[in-house]
Amino acid sequence: MPSLQTSFFGLLLALICPVITFGQILNKDGSIDCTEPTVIGVTKGQIQMTSSGEYEVAVAGKDPVVFYKESDKYTFWYKIVVSHNCDLQFDIYPSDRGDRYNFFLYKYEGANFCKGIIDRTVTPFRANLFDRVGNEGVVGVSNRVKGERMEGVNEEHYFYYRPRQQVIEAHSGDVYYLNVHHLVGDDCGHAIEFSSCEKSLRIEAKHKPCYEPKVDPESVLEALEKLKGITGIASISSQSIEELELEDLPLVANEEVEQIPAKNQEQDQTQSVVLNPFAYDARSKKSLHMDLKISESETGKLITHRVNKDGGIEAEFSANTDYTIEYSSLGYQSTQMELHTGIDEQEFVLDPVYLDPRAVGSNIVLNNIYFHPNTYVFRNGGEQELERLLNFLRDNDQARIEIQGHTNGDYRVKSKSQYAHLSKAWNFRGSSQKLSRLRAGEVRDYLTGRGIDPERLLVVGLGGKQMIIPDPHDYEDRLVNMRVEIVILVI
Repeated sequence: MPSLQTSFFGLLLALICPVITFGQILNKDGSIDCTEPTVIGVTKGQIQMTSSGEYEVAVAGKDPVVFYKESDKYTFWYKIVVSHNCDLQFDIYPSDRGDRYNFFLYKYEGANFCKGIIDRTVTPFRANLFDRVGNEGVVGVSNRVKGERMEGVNEEHYFYYRPRQQVIEAHSGDVYYLNVHHLVGDDCGHAIEFSSCEKSLRIEAKHKPCYEPKVDPESVLEALEKLKGITGIASISSQSIEELELEDLPLVANEEVEQIPAKNQEQDQTQSVVLNPFAYDARSKKSLHMDLKISESETGKLITHRVNKDGGIEAEFSANTDYTIEYSSLGYQSTQMELHTGIDEQEFVLDPVYLDPRAVGSNIVLNNIYFHPNTYVFRNGGEQELERLLNFLRDNDQARIEIQGHTNGDYRVKSKSQYAHLSKAWNFRGSSQKLSRLRAGEVRDYLTGRGIDPERLLVVGLGGKQMIIPDPHDYEDRLVNMRVEIVILVI
């Protein structure tokens, strides 16, 4: 005898079949969406997108961006393959506050999942229907949802009309299909954040007409340099890129671009060249830890470099070519110098550069330092930035700084049951302001654990009092607000 839950869903499909059932499966060209979904792999060590299926990838890597197919109007499919026992959660974020999404999550062990959907023999075990959604339109599955029933709400409505469902207790070998279905709004796409085994993955799924790639100033410089001489654009510095609107860039036909003279054969020859750069504090004349960025002056193309065993910087350079070398060090103003390679040079001793320290009172955002949600546990990827801060304090042994923690608004934080077996840092409960202070304290502890005097470090938690984007619309906006900054107090 079919369950009450299954019977209710079958009745709903019968009523709204044209909108949901075949609308989420059959495309205009007759293809079936769920045959080649975007695939998410969950292992003990990581969670990652292992295939984009039939969806085109706009940005690959850690935070992928994929495009809806042109034939898709309402739906996007994911397949989640689990190879380690672990709780599985996801949150679906609309691109715009006016958008609303449903979701349908299936667990399937057969050989033809799509046929089961069309035949209506497969039904979801987690779902949200219609316009019952959470704050800011977010829906998903979460350990914040308990298993008990809500008083006064019948079982069918409780299952299908909640914005969030219970967390999934996934086991090795499980396969899940997730359909994200747009319901209300203009639908520019959605973002989804999966989390499992203390790892997380965020994917942006966008409709092409809505997609606006993030503008990298270096990429714009490269494009402008290529256009010089064709459009009459004068030389432009990276400092003025932020003031340039994309609409101001001229459109150039492919045949015009092809008129750019190719490099001569002499330039195409590359060889390994060693640079010996030196950077000093302009005030104290002490040597500094530094970061280098090397690019071709003409094209803006970045050159990969490495440190060899003797401490020199080694890279592949083209002969008879101009390069720009940018010196930077956290807490200092960056500067540039030019380098021209001849034909046979294999090593350059560069003139030393002197960097001016940032003024007392300067705020510096520590890029790429983030924490697991609702915890004060570092995410991977921020080690390099923490080392830069450590080097700044070592290079300036009298410097004192204030470490500020910031959150995306002020709210109450609840711990997650999936972290209950972990340390106190994973199980924080309290105000976002207190959480921001604990996060700033983690940065302090990193520094003091490596020999920095704690008297030089002041810790402040500001919560959401100084949000850079007061009205964040998406995950990227929230990340801008969720940051750690330092303020130079003494240098």
